[in-house]
Amino acid sequence: VSCGYGCMVPSDQAIWTPPQFSKYGNVTYYTDHNASHTRPDGGWFEHYMIGTEGLCSVYDPPVSYWCSENPSGGGAFAFRTPSGVTPKKGALPNLPHYNQSAVIDHAIMFVWRPGRWANWMFAIDDLQEGSNNFTFGKGGNQGARGSNQGGDFFIENFFAELDDPNEFYYDPNDKLLYLYTTNGTAPPTSLDDATTFVVPQLRTLANLTGNQWHPIQNISITGITFQASRYTYMD
Repeated sequence: VSCGYGCMVPSDQAIWTPPQFSKYGNVTYYTDHNASHTRPDGGWFEHYMIGTEGLCSVYDPPVSYWCSENPSGGGAFAFRTPSGVTPKKGALPNLPHYNQSAVIDHAIMFVWRPGRWANWMFAIDDLQEGSNNFTFGKGGNQGARGSNQGGDFFIENFFAELDDPNEFYYDPNDKLLYLYTTNGTAPPTSLDDATTFVVPQLRTLANLTGNQWHPIQNISITGITFQASRYTYMD
């Protein structure tokens, strides 16, 4: 996992592969031009509008305002994400030790949107030996606003990058958990030691479901702490 804010690779230390607009086919646009629904505002947000399918196919459901035909807002443009990245020489010092098949099977690329408005996470579809180009697979659905390129980034869930205290890597094939400890000391050998390892399994710890006609009201949860749910950003 990332060793923190200071361990991100700067965006300018990579060449970003442009968005692949044809990957999911064309976008279907809908704009409500009913005059009674128009909200005059100098051209901004005057009509209800959405786009479906196209690059918004990464969403579930595959629809977003930011896939509409003419989105408004500061720096507004239709949703897209880069389709890959090629780190510059030295940006990922351990890259020469990467195993292509292991990267494709397990690694996740974490990418800030430029300006740090949101994070994207991508599985890796391919790693080209020689050029060191990563082709992104599933992902990119974790933020609403897109961009042609990524911001600062890092890669995780890969053994070759296990090099900072408290980072870990789980090998699902051998069912082994690797932990990089402080000063290279051995991890604790019994549950009596101060260190506790928590492996979250549940995606949802509690669920209250309502809608605009039957909203959830007057709920209080006291005397209990919720913690350690598993990540859901790749679901």
